Amino acid sequence: ARPAICAVQLRPRTECSAEQLERWLCEGRALLEKSLRSRRPADSVPTSAIIGEASCHSRSCYQWIHIPSGDVSAPSTVAIVFTRNDDLHLWRSSTERQAWLDRGAGLARDGASLL
Repeated sequence: ARPAICAVQLRPRTECSAEQLERWLCEGRALLEKSLRSRRPADSVPTSAIIGEASCHSRSCYQWIHIPSGDVSAPSTVAIVFTRNDDLHLWRSSTERQAWLDRGAGLARDGASLL
């Protein structure tokens, strides 16, 4: 299985608070975990990998990285690194992801890309 990455720069609306954006991103991260858990066969996750937050003794099958902007006029960056390309496709085709993006559309400036 090949690794894959999904990255985007988010340009929040000026009236969107950092807390609103962070809540929306946390919701997306939880939905990603739920989506992978429900769509992956149980035996497809090696015992050395878990879905979701990694502990000290294991690694996750994805990493969600949020690099907030220190300047309101500059975009934040979000990257999701998947250990399997198939997981990226599962996430991109999930109805949970689309509903989450629709809820976040009001937080982004016009023309901003979403995950």
